[in-house]
Amino acid sequence: MKGKIPTLQDVAKEAGVSAMTVSRVVNDHPRISPETATKVKEVIERLGYTTAPSARKRGRRSRANQGIHTGHIAVVTLGLTGSALKIPLFATTLLGVQNALQEADLSMLVTPVGDLSRLPGLLDRRSVDGIIVTGHAPQADLKKLFKNLPAVYAYNILNDPNETLDVDRVVPNNEAIGEIAAEYLTKQECKSAVFLDPSPSHPEFKVRGEAFKAKFEGSGRKVTSIIHGEGKSDDHISDPDMKEGVLEKQIDELLKLKDVDSLFIPSDRLTARVYAFLREKGVSPSNYKIISCNNEEPFLEGLYPHPATIEIGAEKIGEAAVAQLIKRLASKELASEVVKIQPELIEDPRL
Repeated sequence: MKGKIPTLQDVAKEAGVSAMTVSRVVNDHPRISPETATKVKEVIERLGYTTAPSARKRGRRSRANQGIHTGHIAVVTLGLTGSALKIPLFATTLLGVQNALQEADLSMLVTPVGDLSRLPGLLDRRSVDGIIVTGHAPQADLKKLFKNLPAVYAYNILNDPNETLDVDRVVPNNEAIGEIAAEYLTKQECKSAVFLDPSPSHPEFKVRGEAFKAKFEGSGRKVTSIIHGEGKSDDHISDPDMKEGVLEKQIDELLKLKDVDSLFIPSDRLTARVYAFLREKGVSPSNYKIISCNNEEPFLEGLYPHPATIEIGAEKIGEAAVAQLIKRLASKELASEVVKIQPELIEDPRL
């Protein structure tokens, strides 16, 4: 930590807890156990972490000094409307945002935006103090689009995962996700894997697949990536994680391959459809060792055999986005940061 001012996320990582837990310890929340509070306080003291004054129970002047004028934070979901917002991943992320805002005595306004030309007029400093943005990156420069508001972007909403954006972002560590998948299948003694991706425009899937391939093949094994279509920039919005016609073609291609013993599928929603297509074609999913992503129980609970999955930390992403925004509100002069949430292997989602 030498030369760097420790953040709430640094404390959380060092203590092995969530950012929300650190916030609760700092604010003497009664739901925190004495053991956890002691551990977190020890890390806070060791790292030299200091908190900005909380928004909780402050007068108008002190709130304004921290960039808080209205007490409202807008969560803008670009291109994510209707059924997309019901996907457990997004619902869990919003839960993390909501819980963290409640801890700071701030309110949440969820604003789905399908057409940027109709961006609600409430998104200005007279109505909200800042915004958390997720969904799909529009063609317009995001920073210019929300130039009058402090903003934090949740997930990699850029079409090109290698593109840079000078704004605060909170993202799952997609490279680590791919590596965890490779390590799991390696321990299962798998030799030949397939990476399925029917959404080539999905920026995070691409990173996961590339990291998986590099790690798995680095141990002398084989990966076949089945990625169809050029992909339009909004493919992963109207029907997140998949294009059904494309997926069926990919399953047909998979079944033509010989000696494949394992699959890495970049989302649980997609995995549920893969199971269905395999069974429709008379093939048991048990023919493959399968690992999926996101730890979305509604998609996994009816699957047999149960695949392993990777918890990407959706709730933590929501919590960290709020923490980063509060930090940004307190100091506009800070350099932009990319906060990566570390994933965790869940070998059996039922446990």
